[in-house]
Formats: sequence, structure tokens, C-alpha cells
Amino acid sequence: MVLLKTITAYERELHKGKEILHVFLCENTEQIRQGLMHQLFPLAEFADALDKESYNFSSSEAKMFQIFSKEVIHNLYFKGILKAEDQHNALYFESIRTIAGEIVRYIKKKKIIETVLTIHLTATPSLFQKIIEIFSIAVHMAAYSFDLFLTKKDFSDFKISFFVSHAMQELYNAALHKAELIGRAVSFSRYLSDLPASHLYPERFVEIVLERLKKSTITNCSFELISLPEMEKLGMGGLIGVGKGSTKEPKLLILKYKPDVLQETKTVALVGKGVTFDTGGISIKPSDGMEDMKADMSGAAAAASAFLALAELKTPYTLYAVLPLAENMVDGNAYRPGDILTFYNKKTAEIKNTDAEGRLILADALAYASAALSPHVMIDLATLTGAARIALGPLYAGLMSESEELVKAILRAGEQTYERCWRMPLEEGYKPNMASHVADMCNIGTKGYKAGTTMGGMFLREFVSKEIKWAHLDIAPVATDCPTKTYLPSYGATGFGVRLLIELFEAAEYL
Repeated sequence: MVLLKTITAYERELHKGKEILHVFLCENTEQIRQGLMHQLFPLAEFADALDKESYNFSSSEAKMFQIFSKEVIHNLYFKGILKAEDQHNALYFESIRTIAGEIVRYIKKKKIIETVLTIHLTATPSLFQKIIEIFSIAVHMAAYSFDLFLTKKDFSDFKISFFVSHAMQELYNAALHKAELIGRAVSFSRYLSDLPASHLYPERFVEIVLERLKKSTITNCSFELISLPEMEKLGMGGLIGVGKGSTKEPKLLILKYKPDVLQETKTVALVGKGVTFDTGGISIKPSDGMEDMKADMSGAAAAASAFLALAELKTPYTLYAVLPLAENMVDGNAYRPGDILTFYNKKTAEIKNTDAEGRLILADALAYASAALSPHVMIDLATLTGAARIALGPLYAGLMSESEELVKAILRAGEQTYERCWRMPLEEGYKPNMASHVADMCNIGTKGYKAGTTMGGMFLREFVSKEIKWAHLDIAPVATDCPTKTYLPSYGATGFGVRLLIELFEAAEYL
């Protein structure tokens, strides 16, 4: 577990007999000198070891030095960073995350428990705080490892102390507190997605989320759990149909947070696809890569984790997380191609492919949320289509919405967090491609339009009330196994969507 804290003086006595890393992140050489004077000048052993030329650098490079004293091994890491000029510069913020990842990688490689970090930047207090927050979230992300089943655990217990002035300590502490909440939420989402299906099925998903809720500091929170008997009464044919082939019954978990304010608030619903394992059902998937289908609940993991973080951050909105959970298995009871399912809103769908199952459980969740919760804004996240990965590669999530306002806000939040989205079409012209002779619609396209990602969004559109600002995020391209970043490995879950949603609803003026 990584611990981030602030210090206002070098704690020499605490470091006796240890190896310590000193990190200096600065815009220019003069700031490096200032950092050395403030942090290390009291240590006489540094006076001779560091001459003026030893820490000259360009903004693109890092320099390392090692100094041995009688009591401590001192590793000095100098890194130049660009000047912070624009509060909305996505590439600059991503460079900060990259530096954080580099530092954590070095810490892990060398197994250094104690790090003292000094940051010198020319920035307004609000921008400086945002930079510290972004840096610290990336530290938490880089520190994450899924080693639950490894006998040899990854090195992840280390401490970073930010060397600050008394005047800046409150600003730093606020940034570190928020970063811990967000970093913990991203890690929780990744943990859920990394768990194998043997250890995460609908009932267990519910237990883990509620355990996390119970251990949190959240107040004004409640939940509702809809199990199979009640689903049958409510007519949730999508959830029932997809879950029929498994011995693990489907669940619908609804989390609710009510802010502690007197005035009426807007209502937001986060809906996440929670297929805890997807074989494809009767339309079975190829065996190659099927093990990755344990992460087909990444949408539900992101929605639950973002809900918990926003609640802990005391969002001013009435907030719901609606999590449909099922396992799509092959069995004598499994639903079949040609079956017709009736959903919560009484619409029907002919099943052409049982591997297009995510939209079926989301249909019930979206219809239920629309009718029972009446949200002003609703966003669903789902690893919905392989077509999204083909169209976008592993760099963007697909975004579909008919609300221009919401689209702009999501794209902006995605740029700020570097959880980027690309808008895909969603319009009436695609609707004939869902036509069925025996039901209101088919669960996949029937007329050869292709456009698999859009067709997934078009299907879901049928279950959302028109007055709701709704957006669908197809996170299949970015939920797992994305290009390596220093703060995010190329394998396993990414937690995509958690930071985006938090950023979105912290800056949601359009609500």
C-alpha cells in the first residue's frame, strides 16, 4: 500500500540505516538549486558531492546520482518538467502522470521504501493543486498490482513524503486526500475486473461492493437488491434470459446516495454492464482469448467505483449506481437464438445472437432506471462490442448520445483525465437494421449495415426515456490490455471510466 503525506522538514532521524530516494521535479536549474538548498543543504555530506554542473538538465531528461553517507544511502533523482501554463492542457497533465509512473517504477525496481519529493512549479494555487492531485492519482495507479494469487507478492508498500512549506501544506493535503479517494476507486475497479469468474459472480460482486460501502466514510447511502423472484414479477426478461444458463443467479444492485443538502438536487444514474463471465452462450465464443471475458463486467466495476468516490467526495447530486449482473453460460437452460425476450418496459426483442448479451441486461437496467429513478442524466458504461475495438483501437472509448451538451462535457472530461472518447453516430437511419418480423426489434443488426458499435447504442436507446440526457460509453476498446503507460501496464484491467466520471460530475455545470 502506498502512503502519500507532506513534511515541512527533513526527517533525518527517521531515515537512519535506510536507503532513501530524493526526487526533484522542477522547470529549470535554478529551481533545482532552490530545492537542494531547502531540503538537503543541512546535510553537510551533500555540499562537496553536488557541484553546480551536476544538476544541469533539459526539460526532457532525468538524472540520477547516488551519495553514500555514514547513516543513509541517498538516491537523487532530478527531472525537468514543462512549465504549467494552461489549466486545460491535456497533454501536459498526461506528461505529469508519465513522470509519476516513472518514479514509481524506479521505486519498485529498487524496492525503496522512503521517498522525499520536492516539486517546484510556476503556477496559480488552483492549477498547482490540480497538478499535485493528478500526479498523486497516477502514483496510486502505478502502485496497483493484482497479486492476490501470487505466492511472491509485488513490492507495493512504500511511502512518498512531499517536502513543502508551511504555507503550502494545506493545499497539498487537500490534493493528496482527493487523490487517495480517486486512486483507491480506480484500483477497486481494476481489482473487480481482474478477479477470475471463480471468485467473482453476481452474488459475490454484490457482497464485495457492499463490504466496500460499509467500510467507507459515506453517509446518506442506501441500496436495493433485486433477485430472480422479483425480476420475474417485474418482467426483466433480459436479465433473466442471459442468466438462465448459469448456476449463479442474476442480480440487479441499485446504490443510492442522497447529498446532505436542503435544496432540491439533480439526479444522476450511472449504469454499468456486469456480465461476470461471458462464454457467448449458445452462440459460443472461440476458445482463444475467452479467459479475458472475466472482465466483461468492467462497466459495472467502473460505475460502482465512481459512485463510491463521488459519494465520498460529497457530490451535490442525488446519485444512483444501477448494476445489472449476470453470467452468460452454456447450459440446457440457456436462452437460444430465436428466443423472444420481454423487457421491463414491455418491449420485445428477437435473439439473433446470444453473444450480444450485454445490451439485454442493460436494457432492463436502463428501462428500470428511467421509470423508477427518473434521473436528469444517465450514463451507461459497457464492454459492449468488439466492433468498437476494431473501429477505434485501444486508445478511445466509443461515445453515443443525442445530447450535444452531454457529449461536449464527456469529451472534455475525457481529455482532462486522458480517458478519451470518440463520438460515434446514433441516429434514426440505423433503426431499420434492427427490424424483426416477430418482435419489436432484434438484438443485432439484420440488414448488413455492419456498424456494430452504433447498433449496440441504437438498441439501448429503445430503453431510455426521451427526456433524460443519456450517453452510452462502449469501453470494450480500453477496459483491458491497452498500450503500456508508465502508470498503467499493458495487461489487466485499466479502470477506465472512473476518473472520467468523477471529473465530469465535478465540473457538470450543464446539470
